[in-house]
Amino acid sequence: MKFLCLLLLLSSLDEKKTVKVVCPLDGHSFTAIQIVRTNDWGGVDLDFCRHAYKTRPMNFYVWVCPNCTFTGKKKDFDTPLSDQTKKALLGKLISQKKISKKMKQTDIPAHVKYDLLAQVKTLTNGSPLDIGRAYLGAAWTFREEGAIYLHNFDEWERVWKMYHLDRLPLELGKKNRTDYDLDVARKLETRLEKTKYKPLDRMLREYLVAYLYRKHGELLPTEKWITKLHESKGENSVLDNAVSIMERSIQQEREFLKKSASFLEKVHEGKEISNQTRGDVAYVEGEIHRRLGSFQKASHAYDQAIKISPNKALQDLATQQKNSLPRE
Repeated sequence: MKFLCLLLLLSSLDEKKTVKVVCPLDGHSFTAIQIVRTNDWGGVDLDFCRHAYKTRPMNFYVWVCPNCTFTGKKKDFDTPLSDQTKKALLGKLISQKKISKKMKQTDIPAHVKYDLLAQVKTLTNGSPLDIGRAYLGAAWTFREEGAIYLHNFDEWERVWKMYHLDRLPLELGKKNRTDYDLDVARKLETRLEKTKYKPLDRMLREYLVAYLYRKHGELLPTEKWITKLHESKGENSVLDNAVSIMERSIQQEREFLKKSASFLEKVHEGKEISNQTRGDVAYVEGEIHRRLGSFQKASHAYDQAIKISPNKALQDLATQQKNSLPRE
């Protein structure tokens, strides 16, 4: 069974191809990677962030011209730009990381790509929905970047397998990997409250809880366990380094979530937007505010989703999430 699962898994990993691209803004030619097919076996978070299993396709959905930093998806590079658009963009894009003419797409951080995409949409009078989605994409890229797997750390591997986190997606059946990971985190939280462990064993379990919450963008419980891990700072340099990266990534995700929310709230002003889209956006706003700890705003957004959306499944999900909010 394990062998069959592995064969099926390997046949469904990312299918990528290298493509030659010509920038529509300045005519510069460069090489990019196009995702032909991927999977969401790594989990689908409650705000619809999708994780592929053992790959990060989000890094390749957006391309950046390394010469002028024009940024877009494949269709944007296939579409000619008007002179007016070129004038609006050329020399106006500001990258969060210095990009050289010969830089490969894999060397440009994913959040930099999505931030530049949001800038392109803003400078070309794109819709608040497109801009908000771009900033949300930037926020999502920090989830897996901030959840550092402790490679070549035998004790960590032992704890990882102890909680069956090495199970292949197909071994979980139809269970959403996000739900599975968060179930493990919650159960381990309870166990940590009741059980005495040796110092390193406790630290690794505390880090595992933080890791699982971080991977799926649950910022508040991640910060709670980072605070616990700070109490043992200096005991293990590998853990200290991973916690430091995790902590920085949370601040970066917060920054982009706030930017995303500021544009998504403008979507409701557009009269041409369907109730389906309004409801979806309201729900995602609720998720953003929940993750940021703004529970009143989250409750209001969930109410809007329940009221507006014609989708019963989304109404039920918004109701579930509203009922899960702590009282302020």
